[in-house]
Amino acid sequence: MEKNVQFRVQTPKEDESEVDIDVVSSSEGSESDEIPEEISDSCDVVTPQKEKAHTPIREIRSILSSKDKRKKSGSAKKHVRIRHQNIESKPGESSDFFSRRISTSEERFVREIDAYQHEDTKTISHKNEYGFLEGSNKLTDEQIMRMTGSSFIKKQIDKRVKGKDKSDKKTQYVRIKKWQRMLETYPYKGGKKKDTYKVHSKLKSRARKGIPDSFRGTAWKTLACIEEVKEENSSVTYFDLFNEESKKDIDSIMKDISRTFPNHCFFKKKFGRGQKALFNVLRAIANYVKESGYVQGMGYISAILLMYIPEEEAFWTMASILSKYDHIKYFKPKMPGLWETFYVFQKLMKKKLPKVHDHLRNLNLCPSMYASQWFMTLCSVGFPYECTIRIFDCFLTEGPKVLYRVALYILKENEEELLLSEIEDVFAIIKIFIKNMTEDDIEKVHHIDIRTKKIQKYEQEYHSNPDKDILEFVKV
Repeated sequence: MEKNVQFRVQTPKEDESEVDIDVVSSSEGSESDEIPEEISDSCDVVTPQKEKAHTPIREIRSILSSKDKRKKSGSAKKHVRIRHQNIESKPGESSDFFSRRISTSEERFVREIDAYQHEDTKTISHKNEYGFLEGSNKLTDEQIMRMTGSSFIKKQIDKRVKGKDKSDKKTQYVRIKKWQRMLETYPYKGGKKKDTYKVHSKLKSRARKGIPDSFRGTAWKTLACIEEVKEENSSVTYFDLFNEESKKDIDSIMKDISRTFPNHCFFKKKFGRGQKALFNVLRAIANYVKESGYVQGMGYISAILLMYIPEEEAFWTMASILSKYDHIKYFKPKMPGLWETFYVFQKLMKKKLPKVHDHLRNLNLCPSMYASQWFMTLCSVGFPYECTIRIFDCFLTEGPKVLYRVALYILKENEEELLLSEIEDVFAIIKIFIKNMTEDDIEKVHHIDIRTKKIQKYEQEYHSNPDKDILEFVKV
């Protein structure tokens, strides 16, 4: 049965530069399928061959090919829009035509015809080695899974050392092997390492240099002793916790997940895989620590863990941070741990940086006005990402003392400027310095000598016999 293709030409108005052509297809027989000469001369249409019927896409391709030839020859051009209309078929006749309007530009053709069945215009314009995007980007779930998490990080090893000599590349893999061997027997003799933060000197030294990025997720889970945490909570599972009703926290969690690292490809897509995983982890955490429930600040720590660790294990790592590292004290009602930390920080500042301490006291600038997020979020807000993960490395290895070191280092490096500044300038100096910190700064942080025993001494002092002057100041 032959196809009957009819063309109706709508003459454009004087101020228009388009010709509308209605292509009407029917499976009904016809004596001739030739296009009238006056129509075929006025537009670029290829007559369907009798021995091989053209589909609408083939017709469109032919038109585009013909128009390209006309462009090369310099002939006059008109923008042709084609509408393929499907005539109602008679009973028993098949009709598999589809309607689609397209522009004849090559870009639109490729996007709307060749790729319409695999419509995916959500592409990445640029990302750094950690998966953070620059510019406005949207990703499919499949792309996100290919590009994030530990699998994404592992693929970046060769990219990061591309262009460097082979010895640098080899060093990356040698370091990973060393970390694997070092953590095989972890925790070391003495058992409950997280209660005392006593670790092998070699482990401490290597953690301060930074854990290899492709091994970071494995190392964090091991350092946090998540298997031990699971045993302590054997009566409950992760799935029980995130499926448990917690209506009071859901609204807060939903608001915060869209604000948590929105420029990272894993969390950028609204209700995408990353945001769903973060929602599940935070809901489970809210049920795990019912005394506090969900508190703003938990999301940033959990999100960074999810960049390296699968969802369930990320939850148990977060649970370890809250329990074994006693980070839950920052999220309890009235935040008792935060005031304790400010007291300890003020005591350390008075001893290590007396001039800065006195100047900030004169300005009536207490730690709660500039340092709250440093301690609550483990420096995950406002700090360069590469610095944050290095701080995580040390926190999970040595405990909270690294946070005090970072806080004192920031003030120490800006001591001269701070001593000459008024209160408004103090905030600006601190903010700009943090924004421009590098991994070299994290190396120098450890030059500040702070012992865990000293921190514990000041914590006990806070609860038993505090310095009233400092206590009143930090609670202003």
